[in-house]
Amino acid sequence: MTPLQRRIAGCIPLLDFGLDAVLRVLTIEETESIPTAAIPLGGTPRLLINPQFAADVCPSDEDLAVLILHELHHLLLGHTRLYSRISELHNIAFDAVINAMIARSRPQPRWLALFRRLYAADQFPEQLLRAPEGFPGPPIWPANTPDGVRYVLTDLYYSGAGTFHDAFELLLRALPQLLGGPPLLLGSHGEDPGGAIADAATAAAVRAIVERWPPGDPRVGKSVSSALDVLVRAPAARRQEPVLVAALLAAARAGNRATGLPESRETPALIAWPTRDRRAFALAASGSRPLLYAGALRGRPQRSGLTPVSVYVDVSGSVNEHLPRLLAAIVSCRDRVAPIVYQFSCGVEKVSLDELARGVVRTSHGTSGAAFAAHLAASATRGAVVITDGDVGGIPPELAFACRRANLQVVLTPRGSPRDLEGSAAKIYMLEAA
Repeated sequence: MTPLQRRIAGCIPLLDFGLDAVLRVLTIEETESIPTAAIPLGGTPRLLINPQFAADVCPSDEDLAVLILHELHHLLLGHTRLYSRISELHNIAFDAVINAMIARSRPQPRWLALFRRLYAADQFPEQLLRAPEGFPGPPIWPANTPDGVRYVLTDLYYSGAGTFHDAFELLLRALPQLLGGPPLLLGSHGEDPGGAIADAATAAAVRAIVERWPPGDPRVGKSVSSALDVLVRAPAARRQEPVLVAALLAAARAGNRATGLPESRETPALIAWPTRDRRAFALAASGSRPLLYAGALRGRPQRSGLTPVSVYVDVSGSVNEHLPRLLAAIVSCRDRVAPIVYQFSCGVEKVSLDELARGVVRTSHGTSGAAFAAHLAASATRGAVVITDGDVGGIPPELAFACRRANLQVVLTPRGSPRDLEGSAAKIYMLEAA
């Protein structure tokens, strides 16, 4: 074990909220191929760290622990899976949110030292990446601090109401002021392979954390991406998604047969008694008496088995980029969908199909599979479809049984993971990439 690896092992007791469990399953590799640190998602789970950077910038154990915490938050938030294109502005804004989360949970000077050492309080955009002077007390602003920067930092570090989008929009407006290039960013900011975390041990450790978040920050719910607000545009009209149609038909046929409304079936036939048969009336008027009349035979009433299906759609931050497509797909199948659609994040909210067509989303920005499973169990439905990316956390065995009894059909977004729902679904489908 190298001296740096021993230092990192000594940081494990400094981590909480289950983050120590994630660090324990990562292989520590020292490399000069990256400027700071990174956790690549493909292959064996690894924490890559530049030993010279750690020696120069992280003299104390708290400094090194903050560097590790920053990188673990990138893993938990999964930011490269939220947006199809990641720009330098995205990266600065994500770091601003992550650094604020760490600072709010550890406001003591020794935990703030790394950020204050790396980033100047009076230079833009570096001042977005560190706590204001005076934090956690009243902020002390340098004379040249723009009003927009004060607003965002106040939101991030004091009010608890700020979001990624506040920082991102500010950066877009201030792009001409980015003189001298962007600041040095901690952590990995390249494209990851997408989808779920490949390593089972790492994925299990991450799920164990996000199921019991937030770690004292109102900005975070029970989701790998819940630090970010969801903005949804009204879904454009599009053709039906064949995968969703198949799931709806499977849920309707197998699930609702016992509860469908009784329907009488009529079969066209020639009968001996008079009916409103125009051809027969014409023959009678000409002097010919018809022997048979066109009519129908009514059979015994039977249940149709194709009642509208209950649909649950994931509206957490991790499905943000897919929401317009998902909402449009549901609306396009409105003849097979129940009038009320359920949107779930940390809870379950009702939305009408008309509201869905306007892009209405009611979300707490987190994800709890147990929330929709409990709602499904309480409703006693016998046919349902859930649309999600699959990262919903653990579902208790009794609720998983209720989902299977309800003939739950699961439709996953592109690159979604079936792992959390394999024990609850009757069948799992995958939407093709748009």
